[in-house]
Amino acid sequence: MKKGLLKFAYLLVASFCFTNFLFTDHLGINLPLTEVIILAGLVIFNRVNLHRTSLYYLFAWLLSGLAVVFIHTNLAIWMNILFFLICCSQLLWSEIKHPLFSLWMWFLNLYRAQQHQWVRFAQYRGQKGRGARFLKTLPLMAIILAIVVVFILLYNYSSSDFQNSMSWLGEGLNNFFTFLVGDLTFWKLQFFVLGFTLIAGLMLRTTSLRGLVRVNKQPSQLMRVRRTRSSENLTLGLKKERNFGIILLGLLNLVIFLLNILDIKNIWINFTWDGGVLKQFVHEGTYMLILSIFISAVIALVLFRRNQNFYNNNKWLRDLTYIWLLQNALLTMSVGMRNYWYIKYFNLAYLRIGVIIFLILVLVGLLLVAYKVWKRQTGISVFGKGLHISLFILLCCSFVNWDKVIVNHNLEHADTAFFHRDFMVTLPDNTLATLKANEALFDVPDSTDSVNCYTREYFGWSETERTYSEWLRIRYTTFTRDWESRNWRTWNYPEAEAYQELKLME
Repeated sequence: MKKGLLKFAYLLVASFCFTNFLFTDHLGINLPLTEVIILAGLVIFNRVNLHRTSLYYLFAWLLSGLAVVFIHTNLAIWMNILFFLICCSQLLWSEIKHPLFSLWMWFLNLYRAQQHQWVRFAQYRGQKGRGARFLKTLPLMAIILAIVVVFILLYNYSSSDFQNSMSWLGEGLNNFFTFLVGDLTFWKLQFFVLGFTLIAGLMLRTTSLRGLVRVNKQPSQLMRVRRTRSSENLTLGLKKERNFGIILLGLLNLVIFLLNILDIKNIWINFTWDGGVLKQFVHEGTYMLILSIFISAVIALVLFRRNQNFYNNNKWLRDLTYIWLLQNALLTMSVGMRNYWYIKYFNLAYLRIGVIIFLILVLVGLLLVAYKVWKRQTGISVFGKGLHISLFILLCCSFVNWDKVIVNHNLEHADTAFFHRDFMVTLPDNTLATLKANEALFDVPDSTDSVNCYTREYFGWSETERTYSEWLRIRYTTFTRDWESRNWRTWNYPEAEAYQELKLME
């Protein structure tokens, strides 16, 4: 039972650290530092079994923590949080190898961990023993402490000598209380409760969820199901399914073939920009791609289910499926060409980079669907492989400072593509030094942009007309003052570098 009490105490300490490190603070070293504290509690109070999958996610979390500190993009921060959740779930539930099931177990454990912890705490108070007696005396000790504090305050106001002699105690208690709760507000209290809930779900393993791990034990290889009907009826059923699939895939391949020919002609070879906005031009292709990939995946899963995978006379069906997937891959690259033209004429932005990453993930998904048909894998197994690969690709992408990629690309192509100053002046703080070095490009009134949506949202509504360079100078001043007022917990390399460069330019 003593271990249960220690768990509760550590959970409170970790929640205090979570609140003081992250509440209203900028993210930097404090994020991986808080995660280390939580992970330490998980390892101390649980029997951790390391296996290949958990080691993979532990290593990926460590790398993502480095990306938070030294790259510090939104993608790096979110990938670090995601890998941390999966890593903790993998260590708590070593039976589970599927990342989606790991996240699901953590989500279910959020409630179970709270219930389990408070029930154990109540049971502990009701039992005999030294620890139980200590808990029962807590209310009495609190009353005694409150009375002593009241008298100390009374004596403190009545005697200056007593006040001077007790100043060290008051200062120490004030520093300790400030470390625990700081400036206590309603929102900070809510943040503490949120941290307590999240940390309990990450740190405490509950036995009530053991029955759910059986879904993870399904074999990755499809098994042939022997039915009781006659072999002739079985063959006729599989033959009917095969013929239906051949007709369907044959027609779909003809339709997408025509679409791919038109895309190659009009987008790959003969594309000319008419001076209009290409946003809809790209988005139409993306929506169409999502729908076609969904159809291709569903068709492959439905047609190649169960015994159809073991039917010897389905070569045409398999070949048509491979052609269908290959044509979808060509359609994916056509959407990539749409995005290429968009970037060429309108420069880089976050969503345009997101489209590139998304298309890479789509190609991986198509390859895995083909692998499922070829190797007769189960759908859930291939989906798990797809998640592993996708997370690895996103981890690699989190080690690229996309903020600086965007600002450097757009500045380099300011004369050949649309230079969206309204967007550029609101880029993250780590790009400010580069923007200051090219401030002459922004010496344009903001009234030249009829929308000003980025500037208005970032700085708030303003009726005063300014140049974009003036908006940038406001940002320089705000950032340098803010950086100088921060503590070591919020340090990150890109913003530290930007601050040093800005100071050298003054």
